[in-house]
Amino acid sequence: MVTRSASGKFESAVHDGRATNPFPGKRRLVEECEAISVYALRRFLGKKAILASIRAAKPLRLDISGGSFDLWFTYEAHRLPGTRTGYASLEDGTVRVWLICPGCRKPAAKLFYFCVNPGFHGLSELLCRKCHGLTYQSVNCGGNAWYKAQIRPLKRLLRDRDRISNWAGTARRDRLLAQIEQKIAAFRSKSDQTMSGNHIGLKRRSQELRRRPYRDMSLFF
Repeated sequence: MVTRSASGKFESAVHDGRATNPFPGKRRLVEECEAISVYALRRFLGKKAILASIRAAKPLRLDISGGSFDLWFTYEAHRLPGTRTGYASLEDGTVRVWLICPGCRKPAAKLFYFCVNPGFHGLSELLCRKCHGLTYQSVNCGGNAWYKAQIRPLKRLLRDRDRISNWAGTARRDRLLAQIEQKIAAFRSKSDQTMSGNHIGLKRRSQELRRRPYRDMSLFF
C-alpha cells in the first residue's frame, strides 16, 4: 500500500473547524465539508500510481491532518476522440479513473468528510454526497438575488484560481492570479462587513433557534 501525506486544500476544513456541524438534525451542507476529488488526486498522486492500484486491486492511503483514508479506485473505458471503434483501455492508461465510495460502492468524482470532534481532530467516514446526506447551499438560496450576485461570481473566481494555479509558472499566470486574489479579497471584505453590526445579532438569534444562517459567504473561503 502506497502512503502519501496531503496538505493544503485536502485538510483546510479540519484546521479551521468549518466542517463541524453546529446545527444538529439539519442536513449538512457540502460547503461545510472537505472534499477529496479524483481530479486533484490525479495531480497529487499521479495517474500511474492510481492505475497501478487498480491493477493490483489495492487502495492508496492518503494521510491528512487528524487521520488517514484508504482510497479505492475504479476505471471506465470510453470512446477515444477522433475514432469510431477505438476505446480506451487499462493497459495503455487511457481510461477514466474514479473514486469508489465505501458506502454505496459506486464510482464518484468526489468523496467528502468532516471533523466530528474539533478538539481532537476526529474525522468522519469518507463517503459520497448521497451517503452523507449532504445538500448544497444553492438548494436553499440558489434562486435569490444574493446568491446570483455574490456567490456565483465568487465560485467562478475560486474555480479560475484552481485552474490557473496548475499552469506553468509564467508572468501571465502570476498576473492573472494576482488579479483573482484581489477580487476574492474584495468579496471577503464585503462578507466581513456584512457579518458585523446588526447582522451579528441576527446570526446569534439564528443559532439560538438552531437554524442555519444561510447567506453565509464565509463557507466558501
